[in-house]
Amino acid sequence: MSKIRKVLMISIFIVIGFTVPVMLLVITGNQLNIRISREFYSDNAVTFFVERSDRNDIEYIMKNMNKGDILYGEINANCRGVYVNDHKTTFPVIDGRSFQNTDYFTDKKLALIGRNLRDNCKMINGKYYYILQDELYEVIGTLGIESASLLDNYIWINLDAMLNTFSPDGFYVLDGSKKCGDILHDANLNNIVSEVEAEEVGIKAMYKERNIGLIIFVLLLVCFFICVSICISYWLESQKYLLSVKRLCGISNFNILFDLLKDFITTCSLSYFCGSIIAVFLWKSSYNGPVLLFTLSISVILILLSFIPVVLYLKNWTNSLLR
Repeated sequence: MSKIRKVLMISIFIVIGFTVPVMLLVITGNQLNIRISREFYSDNAVTFFVERSDRNDIEYIMKNMNKGDILYGEINANCRGVYVNDHKTTFPVIDGRSFQNTDYFTDKKLALIGRNLRDNCKMINGKYYYILQDELYEVIGTLGIESASLLDNYIWINLDAMLNTFSPDGFYVLDGSKKCGDILHDANLNNIVSEVEAEEVGIKAMYKERNIGLIIFVLLLVCFFICVSICISYWLESQKYLLSVKRLCGISNFNILFDLLKDFITTCSLSYFCGSIIAVFLWKSSYNGPVLLFTLSISVILILLSFIPVVLYLKNWTNSLLR
């Protein structure tokens, strides 16, 4: 293969490798915007109303939630108490940190506030505090994403601190796993809990019954077929004479395919992976840990999947060509 053709192949695979993580980042950001549009609740969220209750009833729910589930207690339209069961939360913050396990049941009064509320904070001994119902809540982080969103006006406090100041009766949302609402059917809660239907709002309503996962799959599948088509064309044009010589020299099919795959890895796959790394580096501020891991995993999986059709096609093609 000429050097010009090889440089062209490397460039094409770099572009494909660059496109995949950018596409995944856009889709992931879209999913986050959809979730923010419905007050950061997921599709599994269960809304319920509690009446004639006391603090012990809410704590019973908190202690019997599934690991990683989140309980929100509504104070007003933009203010809520938050509790996450035995798991570090991943609320989007633009500075500071989110809630942690050690923030609950320790008589702490902590808050995450939107960026639009930072000017309302009061500094005491080098720490920022937000005043809510004449109580001081230490601000541990600022809610929000790079662009303006509903999060910019929210106030979230640790739920156990909310129960110290506000009545336990009111609206709650339990979010997390698909079975997060099972605790609400506990016999101990039958007389105080009434489930209500959550209203679908904003972008969520527009995307009703649409599968975002299907969109991801289709787009990645298109990229995958582009990779495969380029691979097949590359090998047909550049390797057929070399394959013939190796076959006539008595080299086994296994060794021939092994050499081809080795060349494929060093030329195409390496270029593809470099393109992915370039995209991640350019938009590194937009990637958090889970998104970065997901993006790189998809890139590696596509490389591995592209081996399969290349191996099968080349094996059959060389057999028919040299038979």
